Amino acid sequence: MNKDLFEFHPFKNDSSVIQRAGEVHLNQRVHDFNSLDKAQFIILGISEDVGPRMNQGRPGAHLGFNDFLNKLLSVQSNSFLHGDEIGVLGELRFCNYPEEASSELVEALDEEVFLLLQKHVLNHQQLIVIGGGHNNALPLLRFQQFRSKRPVSAINIDPHADFRSTEMRHSGNPFSFAFQEEVINRYAIFGLHESYNNTAILDGLKKASARIWTYERYLDQPQEIWDNFVSYIKELPKDSPVTLDIDLDSIPFFPVSAHTPSGFTIDQIRQFIRTISKLRRIEILHLPEGAPGNKNEAQWAGKALTYFVLDFIKTQVHK
Repeated sequence: MNKDLFEFHPFKNDSSVIQRAGEVHLNQRVHDFNSLDKAQFIILGISEDVGPRMNQGRPGAHLGFNDFLNKLLSVQSNSFLHGDEIGVLGELRFCNYPEEASSELVEALDEEVFLLLQKHVLNHQQLIVIGGGHNNALPLLRFQQFRSKRPVSAINIDPHADFRSTEMRHSGNPFSFAFQEEVINRYAIFGLHESYNNTAILDGLKKASARIWTYERYLDQPQEIWDNFVSYIKELPKDSPVTLDIDLDSIPFFPVSAHTPSGFTIDQIRQFIRTISKLRRIEILHLPEGAPGNKNEAQWAGKALTYFVLDFIKTQVHK
């Protein structure tokens, strides 16, 4: 690890949750850094916002992981989810908050994330990554391609394609880099906002043979996007590793780096997660761009993220 830039905080399961008689919570069940090999699902927090700031986004994506984790650990352990399926790797963050974002910082973060996963996540384990900018999709995809030894099928629920020019690194180009590097060979976007992606992006998506379902198409034919979502998942080759990115700015008024008043509801995002998880094993679930601006936003966002993670784990375990 570059000790001048980054610090990794391994998770130690010493959290306290208010206990009621007869109740068991996830903090009593999940595996910490010292027993990760016993878990099927590994959770990593990335606390940074240099990627979004490089893309002229709102700062704050370095906040919120601990609020999510506290909400998750306070959930009941019961017949729907025991909790010993889960391991928490820890939190990666900058040693000091960078006042100035740069492409070089994002590239250094790319390398740090990849090396951390390579060192601590086993090939059979499914990964859940919370926090940071969407720039982190690139090292996650690189890691998945590395461990599966084949290109990845990437699915993104997002108003923005994140397929900008590769002249410099930021949160707006992880998938264009991944395509350029042949890390991914299939890219599908659900909920793209038609007027918020420039012509160069749309041309790049066409060149990459990306599959696109716009949010406007969903407004015109609500059932169609669900049917297309299911059909697309079923079309994917069985030997293709699949990752799912859900940019939180696809949800109206969510505290994120790029706010929107129009988009999918929290329950619709939950449906996306539950639907795909019933049909296919997902190697990586990535939930980036949350940027809570105050304590109330952090608590609200943390609980929403907890719902998403629980839906993913429970549906993958019980499918």
